Amino acid sequence: MAHRELPYRELPPPADMPAVFHEWLDWLTVYEDKPATTIRAYNQGVRRAVFYAGVRPSGFGPATLGQAQLIDAIREIRVGGGVSKATVSQTMAALKSFFAFCVEKGYLDTAPDIGRIRKLTRISPPQADPQYFRPVQIRALYAAATDDADGSRVRWPVRDLAMCSFLAVLGLRASELTAADLGWLTRERLVDADDRATWMLHVEGKGGRIRRLPLSPELAEANSRWQD
Repeated sequence: MAHRELPYRELPPPADMPAVFHEWLDWLTVYEDKPATTIRAYNQGVRRAVFYAGVRPSGFGPATLGQAQLIDAIREIRVGGGVSKATVSQTMAALKSFFAFCVEKGYLDTAPDIGRIRKLTRISPPQADPQYFRPVQIRALYAAATDDADGSRVRWPVRDLAMCSFLAVLGLRASELTAADLGWLTRERLVDADDRATWMLHVEGKGGRIRRLPLSPELAEANSRWQD
C-alpha cells in the first residue's frame, strides 16, 4: 500500500533516529562543510527513505536497508509520494552520502549502489504528443502579423510575417531564430540536373549541430522583403 507524502514534521522525528544518523549529520557539518540547507534536506531525505521502507526509526542502521529494499522504497516515493523529481533526487543523494559515511567509518563493508537504484527506479513520463496548429489557426496568425489597421498592434508587419513564417514553417526554436544571421543562408542545388538553386538555411541548434532546411519560394520572398 502506498504511503501519502507527509509534511516535514510528520516524518520520523530526528530524535527517534539512531546515534549513527546524528553522527553522520555532525560529519556533514564538520568534515563535508555542507550548508545548513543541504544538511536539512539530507536529514529529511534519509528519514523519508526510512519511512517509505517501513523501518522503525530506532531500528534503522547502516545495514538495515539493502539494495532491494531501497529500490522498493524509492519506487514508492516516486509513484505514491507526491513529491517532485528534485526531491526524489535529493533523497538518493542523501542516502549516497549516508552510506559513504558508513563505509568510511567502518560500519559497512560496501554501500548500496545508488547509481544503479537511480536507473532501476526511473519512472518513464507519460507520452506527451505535440500540439499542432490547425490551418485556420495558422491563417489567423499570419493575419494578425500583418494587421496594423489600428496603428499599434503590429509595429513592423514585414518583420513579424517573416518571423511567423520561419517559426511555423521551418519549426525553428525562438533562440535559433534570434541567433540566425545571413551567413546561415546559402544557395544550393538540391538536384544536380536542376538548373535552379534553392535557398537553404543552415541552422545551428543545440550542441552545435547543423540542420539544413530548404526555403520555399514564399519563405525566400518573406526573407527578401525583411532584408530590404
